[in-house]
Amino acid sequence: MAGASAPVFFWPYLFFFYPIGQDERVSMITQNEAALLSQAETAFAAGDVELGRSFLHQLLRAKETSFDGLQAVGRSFWKEGLWAEAVRASNLADQRDPLDQDFQRIRQAIAQNRLVDAERIAKQMLAKVPGHPRALYTLAHLSRVKRQPKKFLEQVQAGLATAPGNMILRHMLVGALEATGQETEALREARRLPEIERNAASILELGRLLQRYGRNADLLDLFETAFDDVSFTREQRGGMDLVRGHALRVLGRRKEAEGAYKRAIESQTPATPEAWWALSDLTTYKFSDAELRSLEQIVGDTRLSGPVRSQPAFALAKAREAESGLEGAFADYKRANDLYGPRNFNPEAYLAAVDRVTRSVSLSALDKRADTKSVHAEGVRPIFVLGMPRSGSTLLEQILSSHSQIEGTQELPVLPIVKQSLHQYCVDVLGGSYLDRLGDIPSDRLTEAGQAYLSQASLFRAEGHQPFFVDKLPQNFEHVGLIHKILPDAIIIDIRRHPLACGVSLYRQYFASGWAWAYDLSHIGSYYRGYLALMDHWDAVLPNAVLRVRYETLVADMEPVVRAVLNHIGLPFEAACLSFHENKRAV
Repeated sequence: MAGASAPVFFWPYLFFFYPIGQDERVSMITQNEAALLSQAETAFAAGDVELGRSFLHQLLRAKETSFDGLQAVGRSFWKEGLWAEAVRASNLADQRDPLDQDFQRIRQAIAQNRLVDAERIAKQMLAKVPGHPRALYTLAHLSRVKRQPKKFLEQVQAGLATAPGNMILRHMLVGALEATGQETEALREARRLPEIERNAASILELGRLLQRYGRNADLLDLFETAFDDVSFTREQRGGMDLVRGHALRVLGRRKEAEGAYKRAIESQTPATPEAWWALSDLTTYKFSDAELRSLEQIVGDTRLSGPVRSQPAFALAKAREAESGLEGAFADYKRANDLYGPRNFNPEAYLAAVDRVTRSVSLSALDKRADTKSVHAEGVRPIFVLGMPRSGSTLLEQILSSHSQIEGTQELPVLPIVKQSLHQYCVDVLGGSYLDRLGDIPSDRLTEAGQAYLSQASLFRAEGHQPFFVDKLPQNFEHVGLIHKILPDAIIIDIRRHPLACGVSLYRQYFASGWAWAYDLSHIGSYYRGYLALMDHWDAVLPNAVLRVRYETLVADMEPVVRAVLNHIGLPFEAACLSFHENKRAV
């Protein structure tokens, strides 16, 4: 649901708490180490796992085993599926890192934001010890910061080739796979983390992906069983209660969601401000007098930062609106928006970027397309419901997903990742940016991009057997030309709401992330102007490619609008679409 805030658990790619070892000279595997490794390999090949483990454990126990020897031990354990022992070997290797002094210099450089120096030192370490895990996860971290997803993934994989039991690299692998659009693989790797090392970090990383991909029942099961054998800090428990509340809400278990949010509030952790807003965003929730006093105290506490007070301020404004109407609560909404913090939105730059798209994506640039039969070989067609946030996309999706042939999903992050992949292709292969070389991308590469979209989108489909599914990410209005090129049979629907009603609804809503323009009325106006300019451009270069639905018309007289939309899709009318409120799917 647009505006529903959701915390994101990130594995901390920090360099300041990693174990520090002794300052030793660069070592190679000794003859004794090589002999024991060979004996272990022979035993494993003969099926004698216990004998093989015994040889490797001799190396783990020996204080003189070298850095290189321990890395080799870790690879042997990993190859045999002995993951916990591979992790132990990797940790011991780090404690005997001959380049520890270099790594300490990297940590200091990153602490001082001297990223160029950190990169230089890491490359020097790799020249001394090829495949050095700490050097590679330093470079991977820097590639992630620089938004170079392909390099990010390659460097993580190179580090894991040397040290497959390195858990920092294992966690980074999940993010790298996501960054390169491999969500299915990312979820698979995240599911492995608690099996390799069952601790809070692994549970929370898997929980993050389950939440992101809408696996709410799996998320609840994970959190329920995690407390049996894993220790969590108070902050982590507060965050888990918040995420649990979101999952319960989506599944329609309202009272349980309230309880989870209230526990997050009681935890007095960083999850607390968001829990106040989440509680208020439950449509009919009414705060008690005591809760209102607590909200007023938090919002008025100037010792707290503005962003910390912003979400409770939105909750308080919503409560005031319920009592005295929007006019009486508008000053409260202004305070909530003002507390949000730096907007990080430049209206002039945004409108200039929109202008560049309209000048660059011409009719000729859109001429070359993917092969329809290859992309849609399995008969699956996406329905893109796009436009401004708070314009009725959730309502329209719920109506459409009530049809027997259409599955609702969520705001899928897939298309922007596919676009980024094509941009990298343009840079690497065609020698220019995405906008400059869009018309030059060959059809076979466009076909691959369309297939990649459908493959990754399938991860978000709970049922997966209907021929149509809805992707309702609002900002896909920026990518109508891309949809036209890579998904020739896709349906594109622009749901449009009156700018005043849309703007007020945006101003009343707290967004988790990604909508920095939504906290200033003039910025909302600029963003709406850019949206109109882009949609006018798509109408000009792609006539009849986009079906426009007026929100006000839809809610005033639903049946004829629904019939027209289904006719455009190519489906017969079903009365269930008018009873969308009876649809039990998770929203």
